Amino acid sequence: MSFTRKATVEMDGVSVAVAPLTCAQADEFLSVQAECLKADPPDMARLEKEYYLFVCNGYNNANGDQQMTPERLRAEMDKVLINALLVKIKAMSGLADKGETKAP
Repeated sequence: MSFTRKATVEMDGVSVAVAPLTCAQADEFLSVQAECLKADPPDMARLEKEYYLFVCNGYNNANGDQQMTPERLRAEMDKVLINALLVKIKAMSGLADKGETKAP
């Protein structure tokens, strides 16, 4: 039995299925995010890579047979679509900031 919730993000004629992160994936992301932000100066390059991985995890959780990688994500999608997926996956995972509409 699968307990995976799924949602579809639609933009300009493109539909992409996504799912929330698992608790383990969310915990790992939050841990790395905290490390990146605590660094002096904050490691924004690493954090950006983690956001790409975050979107890949949400995509892969919904589309297990079509594995997305950060490299494929960047090659096949634009930043506006990636941001829309990020915001949706964060909301589904209980990680969205109040009123969030754009990735940091």
